[in-house]
Amino acid sequence: MSNFIPRGLRGPRVRGAVAVASLVLGAASTLAAQVPAQKQMATASGHGRANWTLADRFSAAALRTVVLGTTVQPRWLGETDSMWYNWKDRIGSHFYLVVPATRSKRPLFDHAKLAAALTNTVRKPYDATTLPFTTLTFTRDHKAFHFTVDSTRYEWMLATETLKNLGKVLRDSVPQDEEREVGGGGRGGGAGQDDDFRNWSPDS
Repeated sequence: MSNFIPRGLRGPRVRGAVAVASLVLGAASTLAAQVPAQKQMATASGHGRANWTLADRFSAAALRTVVLGTTVQPRWLGETDSMWYNWKDRIGSHFYLVVPATRSKRPLFDHAKLAAALTNTVRKPYDATTLPFTTLTFTRDHKAFHFTVDSTRYEWMLATETLKNLGKVLRDSVPQDEEREVGGGGRGGGAGQDDDFRNWSPDS
């Protein structure tokens, strides 16, 4: 290699740099030769194909135990001190009612019964811990609340625990018997209305 180095540049440092460059080029050549062989081995062993087992580890059901709720958005019931909120934990999504006057917190409704009623109405399976909505709107008399699933509005009567189909959601329409929320969860409204006006096919 010294024959290709000008006389003025010869020395220990230059020879060391040349040696390092030679090693780098040699390693790069070896790596380039190994890549096609690795690709061929991966294809032969099936590693180049879709790994559905690994994909299932990141499904919504699998991530339920690690992706949890971090904040609480209170929704006041009219002018009262009572409020409701939705919370997500490793079990699923839950709606709670808090009554400060009695220092109590309980489920806002029977999640299992609503899931069963919705399943029978929609003909699509729903679980009590994975209801297809996270927000709802109370009626002005607080005897029922409305929620939207696949562009269809439903009403759940709290006393009778019955479900009613209110029909398709019309854009920019707000039923007159629903409470209107004022501010970000502040008093004067009891719910956050779902602003999802997408139209879904019958099978979603």
